Amino acid sequence: MELTREQLYEKLWTDGVGKTEKALGLKQPELKKLCEDFQIPKPSSNYWISLSLGKSPEKTPLPLMDDSQSIHIEDYIKPKRVKQEKPVLKLGPPQKTPEGKYVPRELPPDEPEPSILSPTNYWLWFLS
Repeated sequence: MELTREQLYEKLWTDGVGKTEKALGLKQPELKKLCEDFQIPKPSSNYWISLSLGKSPEKTPLPLMDDSQSIHIEDYIKPKRVKQEKPVLKLGPPQKTPEGKYVPRELPPDEPEPSILSPTNYWLWFLS
């Protein structure tokens, strides 16, 4: 999506920041960065309060800048992070001996050993 500075300025001052973000598919930090890069002033909360009270507040004027280049919204959208699934160890229920003691369970052959430092393997790691 492409916009000019004037179009984005008018959209911000008529619809507000929240509606503009949703319409453009941006998040708050992305819109903030876009406005900083192109020197586009955003309306303050006082502007909207005055407007709701029936007053006619002044808009902050759009500063002069080279308007020949258009704004590419896609350049400001950050890609979504993809969550990596954690491996789940399936060991089965614990087994007891006839004496009532638990039998140590072994990891399945295709599963990697967990990388948890216990007191025993900490010293092995520390001494190596």
